[in-house]
Amino acid sequence: MEWRAERKRHGAGEDGRSENGDEREERAVAENETKQEAKKGNFLTFFMEYDWYKKYLMPGFIAQSVLIAGGYGTGRELVEYFVQYGPTGGLMGMGLTTLLWAVFFAISFEFARVFRAYDYRTYFEKLIGKGWILYEIAFLVLLSLIMGVVGAASGSILKDTFGIPPLVGSGIFLIFVAFLTYSGSRAIEVALSWWSYVLYAVYILFLYFGLTQFGDAISANFAAGVVKPGWQMGGFKYAFYNIAVVTTVLFSLREIKTRKEAILSGVIASLICIIPAVLFYVTIIAFYPDVVTMELPANTVIAKMGMPMLLGAWIIVLFGTMI
Repeated sequence: MEWRAERKRHGAGEDGRSENGDEREERAVAENETKQEAKKGNFLTFFMEYDWYKKYLMPGFIAQSVLIAGGYGTGRELVEYFVQYGPTGGLMGMGLTTLLWAVFFAISFEFARVFRAYDYRTYFEKLIGKGWILYEIAFLVLLSLIMGVVGAASGSILKDTFGIPPLVGSGIFLIFVAFLTYSGSRAIEVALSWWSYVLYAVYILFLYFGLTQFGDAISANFAAGVVKPGWQMGGFKYAFYNIAVVTTVLFSLREIKTRKEAILSGVIASLICIIPAVLFYVTIIAFYPDVVTMELPANTVIAKMGMPMLLGAWIIVLFGTMI
């Protein structure tokens, strides 16, 4: 009797077959097919179904987009914080920045994981308690300034490159920002992922054409081994100047489950952020020391390459990171 009761409790009949066995089997098959379909995704989002991608690459891609759009995309920041200390000195400063970013990202990602702080308000509530409201005010002011500056810059870029009126260019920028914000975090992650691939492709092309046209000058400047005093301070200042970027990646950290994953993700994020800068840096070193006085190194160097199509691609990529 106990045996029968146990079998009935599990949905089994007298004949040893499960009650509704066919239905259960069909349901299992359907669930499996659903999972497989979700795994396949579509061409635009297939990579989002891989945990390793969301844990180890996505945070870095998001941080990188913010850094390039609001920072070294034009090359001016690299000149101010690195190039002025000499080709070798600047490279050493970038190495120091990378190390500091790796430590900071790793600690910040682990803090977010432990306290499940996946938005900047929760993050700072856990970090500084009631003082979070001060950051809230400062962040809103900073966000307003950034939107104003980047909106104006995007309008100016489109005008200079494609002849589009500044107001129209700024309007296009704001429309894209609103659309992505309305579409949600997943849309932002997918968009930034694809834009990162495009960005890397353009930066690699920039380096390739730089090496083929100015390779001798690049080699000579690095061979000189110029290291000027202050490169350490340049590396420190640039690392901490961009420290607020961590708040922009918090929403993408939900897939990180362990301390090891948080640390590894932080280290990878630092590398993803610095690699495009290194590719750019190596190319513009061909024009050292003249590059120190260039207002927009990227535009000037690409113009010297005589490749207007590369300049157009560069501007489009920069505009995309601004969004």
